[in-house]
Amino acid sequence: MSERPFSGLRVVDCSTRLSGAFGARLFGDWGADVVLVEGKEGSALRHEPPFLDDEPGIERSVLHAVANWNKRSVLVGGASGLAELVANADVVVSTAVEPWGLNLSAFAGMLREDAIHLSITPHGLTGPLAGVRGNDLTASARSGWSYINAYAEEPPLQLPG
Repeated sequence: MSERPFSGLRVVDCSTRLSGAFGARLFGDWGADVVLVEGKEGSALRHEPPFLDDEPGIERSVLHAVANWNKRSVLVGGASGLAELVANADVVVSTAVEPWGLNLSAFAGMLREDAIHLSITPHGLTGPLAGVRGNDLTASARSGWSYINAYAEEPPLQLPG
C-alpha cells in the first residue's frame, strides 16, 4: 500500500465547532497524525446530540464520533499545555477569533515559523464581524448562494443539510 499524502504531518485540532472538527478530520483521513485538544469538559461536540440510544454522555455523541474520527485526544489544562502541542504542530486548526481564550497574537506566537494556522470562522479573523457567530444561513447569504438561488417574495434559502 502506498503512503498517504499527509503521512508525517502533525495537525493539532483546537476547534470548538463542527466546521473545524470536520476540517481537521479530513487531514486524518489522508494520513496526518491529528491531535484533538480537549479541556476538562471534553470537546464541545461530545455534548451535542444525537446520542447513541438517545442517552447523553461524553462518549455517546454520534456527531463527536463522526467529526473526530481517527484523532488522538489530549486533555489540556491551560495555555502552557496548549503551547507545547501547538509548538510541535505543522498545522493548527481553530474556529474562534481567540482560540482557547488567547488573543490571536499570543496564539500565533506559539506556532513554529513554518506552521500553518487554519482558522475556520464565519466572518474572518479581523473586521467588524470577526467575533460574530455564524450558521448555515449566514454562510449561504455571505457567499452569495442565497442570492443566486432566490425566489421573489420568499424567505432566504440556505444550503441543503
